[in-house]
Amino acid sequence: RLAPGAARAARYGDVGRAVGACVGDYVFRQVGRLRAVALVRGGLGDAAVEWIGRALAACDLVELLLDDNRVGDGGAAALAGGLAANGSLRVLGLADNCVTNVGLGALLGALRTRPAGGDGGAARLDLARNHTDDRLAPWICQYAPLLARDPAFWGLALE
Repeated sequence: RLAPGAARAARYGDVGRAVGACVGDYVFRQVGRLRAVALVRGGLGDAAVEWIGRALAACDLVELLLDDNRVGDGGAAALAGGLAANGSLRVLGLADNCVTNVGLGALLGALRTRPAGGDGGAARLDLARNHTDDRLAPWICQYAPLLARDPAFWGLALE
């Protein structure tokens, strides 16, 4: 049985949105039990990741891997919205996507405001091989001291 949003998207041929709605619906139903989700090389774009961002805000995921998809700034912003409300996520993998400085800025802003939670261990945001560039360096330097005050400081991977 498809989630309502998935059924509607499937009727209109939007496979990415249908997959995202199914995943989001599944994650919502698994709240409290699901700890890691890996959707690597799934062709997921911003529309699909919007649903995942909503689910992220309401669950206790520890690891979310979305590497090698088609996630851009819109998807990064949706994930940032979920991340800002989620205190348990320790690993967010977005390597090999289409995120630019705009999306990275949204994610870093969410890390700055997110609630405390999780096991307090080191965490990682992987944005290797995206479309970020060195113009973001001053912004990262501005936020680094704020992030470092968090005992669960996030490591950042950029290539």
